[in-house]
Amino acid sequence: VVCWRIFRRIVPGARCNFVKLAINGQNWGPYINVQQVDKTMLREWFRDDDGNRYRAERRPGAWLHSSALTWLGSNPSAYQAGYEVKGTPTNPWVDVRDLCRVLNNTAPASLPTELPKTFDIELALRSLAVHNVIPAIDSYIGNASHNYYLYRDGWHGRFAMLPWDLNASFGGNAWLTVAQKVQLDPFYQSNHANRPLITRTLVHGPWRQRYLAYIRTVLDDAYDWNTLGPWITFLQRLIEPEVRADSKRLYSMQQFASNVQNDVRITVNGRLQTIPGLRPMIQGRSAFLRRHSEIGLQAPTLSQLEHTPTRPTV
Repeated sequence: VVCWRIFRRIVPGARCNFVKLAINGQNWGPYINVQQVDKTMLREWFRDDDGNRYRAERRPGAWLHSSALTWLGSNPSAYQAGYEVKGTPTNPWVDVRDLCRVLNNTAPASLPTELPKTFDIELALRSLAVHNVIPAIDSYIGNASHNYYLYRDGWHGRFAMLPWDLNASFGGNAWLTVAQKVQLDPFYQSNHANRPLITRTLVHGPWRQRYLAYIRTVLDDAYDWNTLGPWITFLQRLIEPEVRADSKRLYSMQQFASNVQNDVRITVNGRLQTIPGLRPMIQGRSAFLRRHSEIGLQAPTLSQLEHTPTRPTV
């Protein structure tokens, strides 16, 4: 719920809240309720809701990087294993193939001109920035490179990249140690051979600077304990009675109570892992990023701003 709120300040994203779930009258406790990436959601953010829509999630047995916007060849069927069709698309996977062709095969000098014709690069850089700051590693920037949607906005004739499945946010996953997550490099995966959206865009100076600017925006506008702390406390108090009444809960009440301020060791699928505390993660990550040589630069001061004409007409 907290993570979705941050994303929605920066990029188009689903609504999310807590619900008390009952099945056949039996209490199953509090769950998160996430809005689907469907026409209702798309109408909130886009002028067109009829474009092709794909969930980037590889099928069982498929190549690990099949949903990483990698070039898989000219046959559209090669993209079926990595991009799940939603709705009733027109010529499915042809547009995904074309996007991957431009991203992977265009000469570096031409990419800044050609990629924005088929892909909303500004939105993608914003999304990558939020994923890195939080960090939400179980995403495009992670090992599996999944958990996002591609929506081809018919009004602009290009794809938008939308976040999805944020349950492992704030470092709540088994990859990397807590210290590695707190100090995750802002250019994490920039040398990965199968992350073209990172490797082919962040080497272009203007895109690199915009990406860094979006990281500063997240830090200044959303990712700060003074901003998030009171809301996290409110949410914890809101759901505490339902968590306590939930006989099927996976964690103890002590873990639920302390994980805001402290790291917690839990067993997930038979594997012991550490879930970072929200406060030390947010404060530690923010401090680390602000000390980064390319992020902690002094911002320019703008003055004598003017516009012409002084009284614009329609």
